[in-house]
Amino acid sequence: MLLAGYELIGVGGPNAAHSAAEVARANARDAPGGLVTAHGEFEHGITEYAAPVRDARGRVFAAVAVLGRHNDLAPHEELVRTDLTAAADELGNLS
Repeated sequence: MLLAGYELIGVGGPNAAHSAAEVARANARDAPGGLVTAHGEFEHGITEYAAPVRDARGRVFAAVAVLGRHNDLAPHEELVRTDLTAAADELGNLS
């Protein structure tokens, strides 16, 4: 595993992963939805959503993201997810 033995202590916000196992769990949590959701993982009170941009062969070559205060984004989470995924798909179609 790429992060085996790597310590993530002191990195990120209060909900940040602090081990390779926690990173793996977060990836497993977000993979089925195709969108990363990070609530307080980078900074306290901040939420980030990120979607992969894939080329025609399905390879990730970029990502698009939006972040803001959790209280501002949470009421609009479904719209953020929909629009972010659509933007990533549209960018992927340009490749």
